[in-house]
Amino acid sequence: VPDPAPTYIVCLTWMPLCEQTAMCPTYGFSPLSVELVSFKAADAEEGIRLYWKTASESNSERFEIERSLDLARWLLIGTLPAAGNSFTPREYSLLDRSPEDGVNYYRLLQYDLDHQYAILKVIATGYEKYEGVFPLREFNILGQKVR
Repeated sequence: VPDPAPTYIVCLTWMPLCEQTAMCPTYGFSPLSVELVSFKAADAEEGIRLYWKTASESNSERFEIERSLDLARWLLIGTLPAAGNSFTPREYSLLDRSPEDGVNYYRLLQYDLDHQYAILKVIATGYEKYEGVFPLREFNILGQKVR
C-alpha cells in the first residue's frame, strides 16, 4: 500500500496558532504544475471581473472560481478550461455577475487531468452595487492610513 499524499493545512485567519476549523480547513493535495503569476479582481459594468495569468501549465484540466462571504461556505462562480500543457504565459478572465455588497472573497482552484486539485490563491475585494469595486486596504495592521 503506497503512502498517502502529504496533507497541508492552509490557514486563512490572523490567528498565530491555527486549529482545524471551518476558518482553517485541511486540504489534501499534492503540488501541481501550474505557475501562477497573478490573480486580481476589477470593476466591471456587470459585476466583478476576475483575471489570472499563468507562466506555464502542465497536465492542467480546468480552473474554477469560487466566492465566499465568510471564508467557510464557498459558491462556484464559474469554470474555464485550462491550457493542458503550455510553456508560454496564458491569461484568463471570468465575470462574477452577482457579487454581494461588502467584502467578497474569491479563490482560484486548479484541477489536473488526474483529478488532483490545488487552491492557487484567495483574494478579497469590496463591492457596492452602485459604486463598484473599492479597495480594502486603506489602513495597515497598526491602524495607520496607507491610502
